[in-house]
Amino acid sequence: MERTYVYAIMTVLMSILAGCSKEDNPQPTTYNQNLYLNIGYDDDFYWYRFNNQNAEIRHVSGNEYEITISAVDLALSQYIEGSEQIIPTPCGLLPTDKELTFKVTVDNKHGINEVRGKTETPIANIEFKGQLNDGKALFLDASYQLKDLSYVPKDYMSRDNREYWSLESPDGLEYEWDTTLPSGLQKNGVSADSILKCLLNTEFIPKEDQCLLCYYKGDETGLTLFYEYLNNFMFMPNGSIETGDTYTTNLDDRQSYFLSFISVPLWYVPIDDKRFTLYINPANAFALTYYVAISSIGIRPWSTPAFLRYMGNLVSSLKDITAAGSTVCVNKTDEKLELWFEDPVNSLRLVRGLLATLIQNDSYRHLFLTNYEKKPVKGLSTDDMRICLDNLEEMLDATTRLQLTFRYTKEILP
Repeated sequence: MERTYVYAIMTVLMSILAGCSKEDNPQPTTYNQNLYLNIGYDDDFYWYRFNNQNAEIRHVSGNEYEITISAVDLALSQYIEGSEQIIPTPCGLLPTDKELTFKVTVDNKHGINEVRGKTETPIANIEFKGQLNDGKALFLDASYQLKDLSYVPKDYMSRDNREYWSLESPDGLEYEWDTTLPSGLQKNGVSADSILKCLLNTEFIPKEDQCLLCYYKGDETGLTLFYEYLNNFMFMPNGSIETGDTYTTNLDDRQSYFLSFISVPLWYVPIDDKRFTLYINPANAFALTYYVAISSIGIRPWSTPAFLRYMGNLVSSLKDITAAGSTVCVNKTDEKLELWFEDPVNSLRLVRGLLATLIQNDSYRHLFLTNYEKKPVKGLSTDDMRICLDNLEEMLDATTRLQLTFRYTKEILP
């Protein structure tokens, strides 16, 4: 009888403990493909989708929940058939780490589960609002402000902001390349710097292989995407590098605006007034070329398989810094800005990515030489550039130092 009584008490206690354990450690609900994370500032118009993020939601008690946002690395096979490359992705809310955990409240109002909360990280203050769709999807807007706003334009909060950085023309990019030249090029007046400039500024991507981002203007260079994407930009308070082009309305006031791209691959975290850490979201980079546009001929893709391979080569070459980050050095005055990688190895990675399709594709090499012949550089004949292309991989492998410096001038919208 006593033994039965003890067993009964133990059974009750175990049931209570099991119930407590279940409440204290609830199984999370996971949102991977169904997480819609937008990062902006306050309620202004600067909101950007941050792709390849995962959310786990745990019930704490009452209407209180805990959310963990973490990065999902990008499988290139999603865009390039047969690719086995995995590209690291930074966490959108805390790029200095792989995840961020914070608490929110979920209240049902008029049949809608409204999500609200706020948190502070070492680099930013964040407020959240969104909706939870019955365990099927999480829509989350993160009002995000960096603690260090030293890079941000003075009037960033308003459409009245007129300041942005514009790449200097025609020499907004400075080239420094130390490598071993092939024997056929070891002659007076030929430098690796001038060869690199020719390699990056001679068209070799035919228009049929481009995305609409390039506007189908004609054959393009390996720098096409950079000149289109980084020609004009602003540092934003939400940590994004907003890039795009200027736009003037057709209204009587001829008001000009900064027209930004939908997807923002580049994000930054200030270190001091001379350096910031650059992070790259590879999925957002592909989104630049993968969206569709509506034109007079209907809907057509932004991209082509050939251009997706170009993007794949680029993000693959930069995969060591996409999520780990890379320090960018800054030389800034009121009117001028210079940017370069602190570690020159990252400039080499960038150049490898920009020129990879030129190395891989014989038709691109032929187009390169055809276009170069139309406007050769003094001291470098078409035959010289043919030698460069034949030995390009070896020249890149023999690099002892390669540095690219981007030079910008402050512009004011009219």
